[in-house]
Amino acid sequence: MKTIGRWIFILLIIIAIFLGYLFSLENDTLVSVTLVGLTLPPMGLGTWLLAFLLLGLILGIIVTGLPVFRQKQKVTALTRKNRRLELEIQQIRSQDLRG
Repeated sequence: MKTIGRWIFILLIIIAIFLGYLFSLENDTLVSVTLVGLTLPPMGLGTWLLAFLLLGLILGIIVTGLPVFRQKQKVTALTRKNRRLELEIQQIRSQDLRG
């Protein structure tokens, strides 16, 4: 089942690249972009749109991934603390109370 999923994923990536290439060919008007006073070289409109789409996707993944990473760290720390407390409880239960 994993193999089929991988092939479907690869096929979707190839289709996305092909559609991006067609989009870039259809939107070939040269455009010069200015970002915060920095003028970038003129390139096709489709190329700029795809570049900024890719940049937005990467930034979105990073921004979304940071809270997930922090939560995983918290879960790991709490799991370790839970193990220590369970060991302590077992030690206390195994001690002789009459002594």
